[in-house]
Amino acid sequence: MWSRHIMSASDTAIRFRGASPLSPEKLEEFRKLLINRRIDVGKSYQGLSDAACRTPGEASGQLSSVPSQAGELASETFEQEMSIEMMARVQEELNSIQEALDRIQARSFGVCEDCGGEIPAVRLSAIPMARFCIECQSRVEG
Repeated sequence: MWSRHIMSASDTAIRFRGASPLSPEKLEEFRKLLINRRIDVGKSYQGLSDAACRTPGEASGQLSSVPSQAGELASETFEQEMSIEMMARVQEELNSIQEALDRIQARSFGVCEDCGGEIPAVRLSAIPMARFCIECQSRVEG
């Protein structure tokens, strides 16, 4: 009698642990995509940094660094705080991009960090910094 063998997560982990299931050509495509994304995100970070470092009055073109009204000071302070918060998020994305590039270098890109299974190329195309397969990501977020 024939029995079907369905690969479990542990079977898949044995198959892919430490070695990317993607071809060298596909890895190179993802590497280029991530590098271009890092450049774009880096530009966003620089723009936010410039906005966060402006002195009061600089944004409105005033020569004096003292805002003419308390409302202006509050508005500029709020904008600086928002820029700093956004910079933190952008920095997290830059870190995720670098980690993905490191996984490509280590030939572990496309391997789920939890179960060791393959992260589908469709998921990587949508989220190239993905560290987990969909099932494990659901558990992590759960």
